[in-house]
Amino acid sequence: MAHITADRIADTTQTTGTGAYAFDNAEPTGYRDFDAVCADADTIYYSVAHRLLDQWEVGKGTFNSGTNTLTRTTVLASSNAGSAVNFTAGIKDI
Repeated sequence: MAHITADRIADTTQTTGTGAYAFDNAEPTGYRDFDAVCADADTIYYSVAHRLLDQWEVGKGTFNSGTNTLTRTTVLASSNAGSAVNFTAGIKDI
């Protein structure tokens, strides 16, 4: 387990609720996806924002390579007064 610091990592997620973010494997051109730079149990800072609603979150997450997910380890700031955001349906950029 290491803490990863890397640039140009992006993906989308359609995760709802407050659970781990499941990646869509739809990184934009010129970006890498999380599994290109993270190994299982690595931590990485993240930001996520709903494309249509004022829902956003910034934090430190733990990558799970077996399920291609990012668990919210520590929420640093959010549109929910600093707590985990209960995301509604729709695409989020992460």
